Amino acid sequence: MQYFVRQQRDGRLTGEVIVVQDIAGQRRALIRQITFPYSQIDHLVAPEGTRTRLELTYIASASVVLDRRKVASNMHAIATRYKEQIEQTAK
Repeated sequence: MQYFVRQQRDGRLTGEVIVVQDIAGQRRALIRQITFPYSQIDHLVAPEGTRTRLELTYIASASVVLDRRKVASNMHAIATRYKEQIEQTAK
């Protein structure tokens, strides 16, 4: 488990917790990233034949107003980092 406390530009403190929820034989990992205010990203990384499957699920509280472009950009950045790491490991 990792946790972070960050100070936002407006002075508020926000928190984030990352928990490895499940690891199966060093081949599959389910990671849960929980951030304030009230959002969660589940990362599932698993082999699928000769390829690697990455599944990202974003969950937010109904009370949170989302900037969909920012969420999409953040999810794309996460996927890109996974892709780079997977490709580097495969070499």
